[in-house]
Amino acid sequence: MTAPNLIGKMIRIGAGDVFETSHSQNPFEKEFYALVTAALPDASIVALKLKEPFSIGEKVFCHAVVSPRHEGRSIGELLEGKAVLCAVTLVSDERFSAESPFDLTWWRGGNAEIADLSLA
Repeated sequence: MTAPNLIGKMIRIGAGDVFETSHSQNPFEKEFYALVTAALPDASIVALKLKEPFSIGEKVFCHAVVSPRHEGRSIGELLEGKAVLCAVTLVSDERFSAESPFDLTWWRGGNAEIADLSLA
């Protein structure tokens, strides 16, 4: 599966998983949805725009960068109807760059999770 086929698809981020934050661990109370806005050609990293902002403390996150948790897996497998366990890093509007949507060079921990992703 190729990345262009993922662009514009709605993704479900599974409920019940945990965001690791700098303050504490906050379990999801519901599942979240996001739109794929960019993907590397091999679908190894994908940028998402959250359907609804996610708040942790006073921080608000509208974007996420995701990559498969296990070697040999691809986010492109979503197009085959499979769920893919992924590392999800939340990104605020202030940190997000449309020119470099996968940039996490600023990230030093927290505001991340491991979650099952599937097509919505």
